[in-house]
Amino acid sequence: MGVIIIGLTQFRSGSIFLELTGTTRIDSNTGYCSEVEFVPKPWIGGEYHTIKGSILSPEGQVLAGMTGKWTETTHWTSASDPKTPTEVMFSVANNKPPKPKFTSEAEETDLDSHKLWGKAAEYLAAGNYKEATREKTAIEEAQRKLRKDREAAGEEWQPALFRMETPEETATGMTGIIDKKGKKDGPEWSDWVAKGSLHHV
Repeated sequence: MGVIIIGLTQFRSGSIFLELTGTTRIDSNTGYCSEVEFVPKPWIGGEYHTIKGSILSPEGQVLAGMTGKWTETTHWTSASDPKTPTEVMFSVANNKPPKPKFTSEAEETDLDSHKLWGKAAEYLAAGNYKEATREKTAIEEAQRKLRKDREAAGEEWQPALFRMETPEETATGMTGIIDKKGKKDGPEWSDWVAKGSLHHV
């Protein structure tokens, strides 16, 4: 999967916001893949938040395209006419995000993000950047101490929800869909996967 670069641009009002630019790629273990480009707005004309992309066969043939605004509506396009939208692929208006559900504070561990960063988030929301910075510094210092304590005790940190693939697993899972440009060209490349992931069953 490619890297999305985040750049800063401005509205006519002068307020700053984030604009996604760059290209991302999603590979399937079937050999099919999708490439999506987040197109930056030109200096003159054009719009913000536009994308264009395509679905490719294992042989690299373009099967379908996509175009639109990822903040509003995106459409499928045919391989023979990539500039003409055919049907709606995704509509933000018709896919409202569900309200997030949080574990109760009593069930959270001291390292749960909602609990760990709760006070810092409250200070930021209130515009109290001095206290937010103080809280952030305290959290980081506590994390450094935990790491030193583990090293002193000879303990190896193990994530609770993720694990690192072995090189053999990665090579097997990526067979036939290794980046043709050679960026992921061997067993030295590996990745984190969620424990219980469906990628390796």
